[in-house]
This record gives sequence, structure tokens and C-alpha cells, in this order.
Amino acid sequence: MSELYGKNLHDVFSGNNVKDDQAVSVLDLLKRHLKRAIKTIWPWRTPSLFLLPWKNGFVLLFFVLLGGIPSALVMADRWLGVMEREVVNPYWCKSDFLCRSMLPSYFLIVFICLALLFLVVFFTRKQTLVIREVPIEFVTMPPVSKNQARAGIIYIILSVLGFLILAGYSFYQQILPGWNLVFLWLIFITGCFFMSVPWGFIKTIVRQKAGRYISLLLFQFAIILVLSGLYGNPDGIWLSTGLLVLTAGNLWRYRSRIPAIYWIATLSLIVFTINLNGWWTAAVGDEYNFMTVAQEILAKPRVQDVGDVLFKAEGAHGSHPMFSSALHALSMFILGNNNFGWRFSNPLLCTLSVVLFYLFCRSFIPNRQALIASFLMAVSSYLMSFSKIGYNNLQSLFAMTLLLTTAAWAIRWRNLFTYACLGSELAFCFYVYPAALYVIPLPLLLLALYDFPRTKQKITLWLVMLLTTIALIYPLLIQPVYWTAKVPGTFLNQPEITRSTMSMTYHLVSNLLYGIFSYMFIVEESHFVAVSYLDPITCGLFAIGFWVLIVQMRRQKFPRFILLAYIFFIFVIGVSHDRTHPPNTRMFLFIPLYMLIAAWGVCRVWDQIIFVSTGSQHFSRIAGITFSVILMGINLYQAYPLSHYRFAHQANFESLFIRVAQRLNPVLLHETKTFAVIVDDTWSVEGLRMMQKVYPELEYVKIEQVRIKEPPVPKEYSLMLNDRNTFVFFFSGMDRAWFKPLDEQLRLFNKTPCVITTYTGDYRFTLYHDPDMPQGCYP
Repeated sequence: MSELYGKNLHDVFSGNNVKDDQAVSVLDLLKRHLKRAIKTIWPWRTPSLFLLPWKNGFVLLFFVLLGGIPSALVMADRWLGVMEREVVNPYWCKSDFLCRSMLPSYFLIVFICLALLFLVVFFTRKQTLVIREVPIEFVTMPPVSKNQARAGIIYIILSVLGFLILAGYSFYQQILPGWNLVFLWLIFITGCFFMSVPWGFIKTIVRQKAGRYISLLLFQFAIILVLSGLYGNPDGIWLSTGLLVLTAGNLWRYRSRIPAIYWIATLSLIVFTINLNGWWTAAVGDEYNFMTVAQEILAKPRVQDVGDVLFKAEGAHGSHPMFSSALHALSMFILGNNNFGWRFSNPLLCTLSVVLFYLFCRSFIPNRQALIASFLMAVSSYLMSFSKIGYNNLQSLFAMTLLLTTAAWAIRWRNLFTYACLGSELAFCFYVYPAALYVIPLPLLLLALYDFPRTKQKITLWLVMLLTTIALIYPLLIQPVYWTAKVPGTFLNQPEITRSTMSMTYHLVSNLLYGIFSYMFIVEESHFVAVSYLDPITCGLFAIGFWVLIVQMRRQKFPRFILLAYIFFIFVIGVSHDRTHPPNTRMFLFIPLYMLIAAWGVCRVWDQIIFVSTGSQHFSRIAGITFSVILMGINLYQAYPLSHYRFAHQANFESLFIRVAQRLNPVLLHETKTFAVIVDDTWSVEGLRMMQKVYPELEYVKIEQVRIKEPPVPKEYSLMLNDRNTFVFFFSGMDRAWFKPLDEQLRLFNKTPCVITTYTGDYRFTLYHDPDMPQGCYP
């Protein structure tokens, strides 16, 4: 072979005649020799532009540029502040509608880039098939025994009869059902389970997987306890750390059987909880009513008393169901009646949503794509930022992913139990944040696409699902206040919008535009959500994935469902509100759809990289880890430093009050401090005392209100003000003319003033302290 190789090389370079097949073999040998030489110099097969097929290289370049330029423009504007928003204003304002809109003029360049990106995706649509719907794995259960089926029927009959009696009695007496309705539901679900799942199947699952699942849960619980020690009660941090080590050792024996989604969920739990007790997120303005209602539930002397209000429609703010606050109360009951126990329910529900969304996606698409989508959701800057608020809003995200997962489960199992569970979860949407009502059509649409009720058996299953929903929302049907409270927040609540066809059309079209592009640019930054709903990298991947979805959804049910769900959300969430732009308090429901579509964008770009390179498995692993780290890093930056900076000027009196308390806490640890707040007739300290119920930094603080009509402070407060451990706060809305006489008076009590400002230098209030304790003044 070597002799032939040498002879062929000599013939080629000397110009001797060679046969065609011989020339081909020589060229192959040259190519092989060149590859071997390159591999010797550079052992990893990384992309090298001078060796790449030029067509595939240009396609990859177009993906990077056309997907990245829109994000780069927004970053230059919102992140760096170096972009002129009117850069192409003369062309932008040729359309009166666009000129009146709240989008910057450089979106004209964004439109052009996205249109060109569509052309690139369209003309390369046959190059690779990214969206490949996997066949659904239907589960066939062995038949249940006659005795078990008979017991199931008896349970169902008893629960139905019990419900009819309960409904008639509560309607006649005009009282709400409580735990009795919950117990009837449990009997009904148990009956459906008995009729659908044989005991042998359950025993097998328990025998094979119980130990591993218990170990997984114990490790997660230990992580939660450590987080509670870091952000809640630090007294038990060493004990929880020891428990974490023990549970990690117990989990080690199952290390080869731990699914990747478990580590993704663990990551999400940690990043969503970072700075959960940060002072800058202490007060949005209207979240503390959720805390007080949850504490009222915890204060009920009997379990029966909790049941009496469980289905009450008037909970927090008089418009949120009491059941929603019961979820907050449950978190506080387990983790402590404090700030961490209250707010942690949101990061926990977001983490559960990540897992549920993965299980949903895995039923229809390859596992790799489902993992990518779940990872993108697990490091979402939007969820990191918004979950710091003690709202009940994110309960609707959990309801959405739970519904979708159970719907996929119902399609695969097709039995009474799964449809009864689905009906129960449809009812659950009525008892949490009202945005959950928007997601009710989604599982019905999914079932219609995959399991349309054409047979008698399927019609029966649908009836069970719908009747279960109606039975569980019966308490709300007899409370008209629940339904009237849903009008505020919709465009029906604003006569200015519905007064004419022109105003209604402008509201519809403008919000349609804002809703479509809110993934990369939000009109108004609020609720600690900065710049956009997606980070800059995921924005570009979403744009690529969306066009891939458009061109590859043909004859595939799942991508059609995702597109229909996205369009439906654009209208009902992005348009149906009563604001000038989509509210950040609802748009988080887009996050699962954004991340799945972006995952398809990731796969399309990666396939393009594979086309233009001969990357080894080693290179693929390094590239995947690098991409994950960069993506997580940029989301962490957007959710924490950038958000903190963007909202630094919005820090109010309450949040800076907590900042002072946190700075002074280690100085006078476990010593009683007095925070004296000088106020006028327009303000009181009740809001601060409400915050004292949950923030541990205020545990050893006595908040005193010093109300005056004019300076000076009455002599009755002299003893308190003269105390070394007394810190005096000037109410931020105080008449500035009072400052000088009060300053002179407080200096006589050996108090030194300092001005408390935001990070951007905006004045909020003046703090007076003992000269030896200036720590509360530090920014």
C-alpha cells in the first residue's frame, strides 16, 4: 500500500499520466494525510473556517448575526445606554402607528433582521429536521381485580351522593363547604384510582423506585433547610448543613440512576432563592396583604376553622380566593412564619414547574430537547426577579405546567383516574391567581388534537373531567363576588378603551405588537423585571426557533399545539388587559413556551455547527458546558446586578428602612434597638410594623411612632431620643421646613445625621444615630 501511495504521489507531482480511478485514490490519500497532520498538530476537532464548507459557514454566520443584532441593539440601549433610540426615526415615523408606539425606532432594524432570518431558515429548511415529534408511548394497564373495581365503584357512588347532599345543604343554608368537600373529593379520586390502576402495578413501582425517590426528596429537603438558614433563621444553619451532608451521602449510592432533570431542578431552586430576603425587594407596595391573610389562616385555633374559609372567594385584597393564601400559609407553617417561609413558596413552585414542564415535553419530543427547554426555564432571569415578590401570581405558572403534564399523562394512560385528576386541576385554576384561568383551554386543545372524543368511552372520560371541575368550583358558583372581581384587569374595566372602534383597534394592535416583541424588549420595567423577558442569548435563539417552528410544523401535532398556544396567549394575556402595554405580572406564563421554542433554536444552531465542523464528543461536551455556564451567568447578571441597578432609583422608604435594620443588626446583635419614626398627620408606621412580622432583622427592634403637627418634638419623647440605642428616622414625605428645627433639637440628644439615598443618589430620608454607630448610613 505504501509503495502504491509513493508511486501515485510521484506520478501526480511529476505530471505523468494517471488513470481516473487512480487519481481519485490519490486525492483521497492526500486528504486523509492532511487530516492526520492537522490532528497531530491540534488533537481536538474544532471548527476551522478555512476548512469549512462555505455554504454551511455562511448559514451559521447569518444565524449568529441576524439572531444577535436585535438583542445587541436592545443591550446597547437598555444595558449600556449608548444607543440612540431615535437612530432611524425619519424612516420609523413614516408610519404614524409605529411613531406613536412605545417601541424605539431601531426596531425597524429588528424587523429587517427577523425577516431576513426567516428567509435563511426557510431556504435551509431541508438541511435538518429539528422538530421531530416522537411517537406517544401509550401505557396499557393490566386489568384490576373484581374486588378492587367493585370498591372503586362504591367509593365513586358514595362521593357523588355525598356531593349532591352537600351542595343542596350548603345552597339552602347559604354556607360554604369546607373540609367535607375535600374529603368527598379524596373519596372520589380514590375510587377512580381503584378502577384504573391495579395494586400489583403500585407494589412493583414502590419496590423498585421508592428508596431512590425518598433519597432524592430528602436531599432536596436538606437543600431547602440550608437555604432557610441562609435567608431565614440562621440559628439552624449548622444542623441543616450536617443534614445536607448526610442526605448527599445517602444519595451517592444512586448516583448512576439520578436523571439530569433532578440536577436542573436543584439548580433552579438555588438560583430562584438567591437574595430572597434582599432589602431592595422588601416592598413592592401591595404584597403584604397576602402575608397578613396567610398569617390569619395560621392563627386559626382549629383545623375546622381553616376549612370554613378554604373555599371563600374573598381573600387577599378582597378579590383573590382564600385557597391561594392557604398555599402561602402552608409554606409558612413548614418553613417558619417569617419572610423566607412566606416568599419561598414562589421559588419552590417555579422549580416544580420546571420539572413538570420537562415531563410534559418529554412525552412529545426527544429527551435532549426537553432537557434544554427545562434548563433554559431553570435559569430564567424573569422568574429569578419576579419570584422575590410575595404575590400569588406564580401559582398560575405552576397550574399551567401541572395541567399540561397531566393532559399528556391522560393522553398516554386514557383511564378514569387521569381524567379525574385533570378535571381537579382545571378546578385548581379557579382558586389561584386569576391568570390561571387563561391556561384552561390549553389541555382541552391538546386532548382534542391527540385524543378527540369520538367513541363512547372517550366521551365518558371527558364528562368525568368536566363534571369533576364543576363539582369542585361549586363553592365559587354561589359567590357572585368571585366573578365580578375578574372584570378589573381586563379592557372591559376601562371605558376609554371601549368608547370607540378606533381606540379599541389601537389598543388591540399596539398591545399585539408589544406582546410579540416583549421577549426582547418590555415597554415598562416593573416588579424587578429588567429589559426583557429573555436574556440576550435566548432572545436570538427564540427568534431562530420560532421560524424553525413555522417552517417545520407541517403534519406534526405538537408544534402546531405550541404555536396555537403561543398565539392564544398573545391575545388573552398580551392584549385583553386594561393597560397601555402587557403587564409584567402575567406575562411569565409565556416563559415555558419561550424556552421550548428557544430550545429548538439551540438545536438548529448546534446542527449547523455540526455541519461546518467535525467536532468530537470531547468538543461537544466542552461546548455544551461553556454555553450553559455563559447562559446561566448572563441570566444571573440580568436578574440580580442589572435588575438591582435598574430599580435602584425606585427604592422606597420601607425597603431602605429594612436596609438600615440589616446593617445595624450585627452591630447590636440580640440587643433591643428603638427605631423612632417622626411622622406628620398623613402617615403612620403600621406598614413598618407589618414588615416587622416577617423580617428577622426587626426582631429586636421596637418601632415607635413620633407624630407631630409641627416642630419641636414633645418633651415626653426626650428620654427615648436620648437613649444610645435609639435611631431616629425622618418620614420621607415630611415638610422640608421642619428639618432645620428638628435637626437642632436632635443634635442636643447627641445624635448625628446622615442622608439615606438610593444607589443612584436620590434622597429618601434622614437618619439620626449615635456617633459611635454609623453603620446604618453606609450605602
